[in-house]
Amino acid sequence: MISPSASPYRWNYLIVAGKRAPGLVTISGPGIVIGWDIQSPTGMAGGVTRRKGEPVKEFDAEFDLSDETDAEGKSDFTRWDSFQRALLASVPPAVNPLLGGPTPTRGGKPYPLDVSHPDLARNRITAATIGSIGHLVPDGKGGGKIKVHFIEYRPPKPIGAVKLTKTAGDAKLESQMKTIDALQKEYASL
Repeated sequence: MISPSASPYRWNYLIVAGKRAPGLVTISGPGIVIGWDIQSPTGMAGGVTRRKGEPVKEFDAEFDLSDETDAEGKSDFTRWDSFQRALLASVPPAVNPLLGGPTPTRGGKPYPLDVSHPDLARNRITAATIGSIGHLVPDGKGGGKIKVHFIEYRPPKPIGAVKLTKTAGDAKLESQMKTIDALQKEYASL
């Protein structure tokens, strides 16, 4: 993992589809979330958990844009306009009718973009689709912020079976259930 103190500049920007996004970026979101199926049997204490896999991750990238011009005479705002057009143009025309022209179909499948940032790499996110692009919120100093919501692109694949491990409590519960079953059979035979 890239340490923020070793290369702080790398934490300041996001690479989308091989191009550096304008402005400084702050990534936020829950990170890795584990999916669990929790079942609590009726009339019993405790429960059973079963791992269901890892749901698709979502994250927000908040871009701080400046109106200062660089050596090429462009500001973050100028660069953002072309960056946003490129993001929207990355959606196939069949999905985005505003682009016009021919409408090739992709079967309604998402069109992923490669994304790169140290925190995303740490959370195993390498491709994402655009969930939403927010409005510009001026900061009162000539700059502004724009928030983009990303949804991880990860096609489904089967996960390996997880071995069940029994605890001492499970063994005790099974023993008591066998005793109860034996007593019920004995009672039924009377």
